[in-house]
Amino acid sequence: MQERLLKILILIKNDFLTEPDWKDVIVDGCDKYLVLPSDYNTTNKSKLTNAVWIARNLVHNGGIKKDQAKLQEGINNMAIQLAIKSINTEGVQRDNSFLTHGLQLYNSGYGNELIKEVSYYMNLIRGLTLVSFTLAQIATLSDLILKGDQWMVQGKAYDFGVMGRNISRENNGSTSYLTGLLDTMKLINPAKSAQYQAMLNNVIDPTGTTPCVVGNIYIL
Repeated sequence: MQERLLKILILIKNDFLTEPDWKDVIVDGCDKYLVLPSDYNTTNKSKLTNAVWIARNLVHNGGIKKDQAKLQEGINNMAIQLAIKSINTEGVQRDNSFLTHGLQLYNSGYGNELIKEVSYYMNLIRGLTLVSFTLAQIATLSDLILKGDQWMVQGKAYDFGVMGRNISRENNGSTSYLTGLLDTMKLINPAKSAQYQAMLNNVIDPTGTTPCVVGNIYIL
């Protein structure tokens, strides 16, 4: 988390005309920058991957100020984005696909950004009793990876059909982020370590010929 907090300190350094008291820097910085934006509940900022990105503010705020309620609020705002959505609603689907931007299939892009951010914080607070994700939320994230993305990757690339509008952007659709993430998921959900390793073996195989799943899957 340290490198993320350094960015906040850079933002607030110009808010003080004279040498500040360190406690003032902390309090003012948290209250000004590590909060929900004023239009949070009336825009897409409160939804899906956008909400997860913004929830980091509350997690960092709670961590810095030792505010358990604020920290858990941030975790809750992340966790709620893992809820399985009803048909024709953006978000995680019951078949472990991820839809956004007008129901575009988007496991690569916004989907893997959601996975990356939530897994980072799941691992960060792993083992804590003061704040936590539930076992059900961990299971949902695991399913999104193993029962969703795993069927959409081969070697170094995602299927172009799950990239949404990123299909038209250069250097998108890479599976490289999964190498570290799958090792992290082994720590978060050790019961499925073998499955994460099988997926990792596929991702790191430059030929893309190491299978992690075999057969067919049907989108519901």
